[in-house]
Amino acid sequence: DLDIARERLALHKRGDAQLEQRLEELASERALLAKRKQKMEASVAQLQSRVSEGEKLAQEEQAKMDAMRAELEKKRAELAEAKSLLTGAKARTAETKRAKRLQECVASLSRHFEGVRGRLVDLVRPTHRKYALAVDTALGRHMDSIVVDRESVAFECVKYLRDQRLGVCTFIPLDTVRFRPISEERRALCAASNGAFRLCVDVVD
Repeated sequence: DLDIARERLALHKRGDAQLEQRLEELASERALLAKRKQKMEASVAQLQSRVSEGEKLAQEEQAKMDAMRAELEKKRAELAEAKSLLTGAKARTAETKRAKRLQECVASLSRHFEGVRGRLVDLVRPTHRKYALAVDTALGRHMDSIVVDRESVAFECVKYLRDQRLGVCTFIPLDTVRFRPISEERRALCAASNGAFRLCVDVVD
């Protein structure tokens, strides 16, 4: 019985030793896993920091891009305005040169021929500045036509301009103009508009 008890005790001691060894192994594994967890948490924190930094940089770059786009649109608008002003200036310059040339033609024709009255636009003047655009629209393509007393004077002027190479002008001989009386119906319509509509003949000198 004593031998059996000793054998059982030895078995228990061996079992205890194995358990202690297993506990040590588990503790070692637990410590290793804890270190791995700590490293992973540090790595995750580092990655999160990089992600946050990347997002911040992306936001800054987006803000820069938005600012650059806004500046580009502003420059484009300024360029378009400058082109429009330049086009307008060129058109006004061309119109001024054309008007000057026509005035010189009228002056030259007036010196050489009797009965040259001048450009229609210079002869038909609105009674008020607010009617200027309406009057110009009514004159239309005849605005720069030169008014002369007789058709024979117009032919002489055309020949003179051709011989002197002064360009081409349109003439309105008064002896060929046919006038139509203004209907009472139109006058009644204008009168009923309370000043909203006026006949062109009533707003020019």
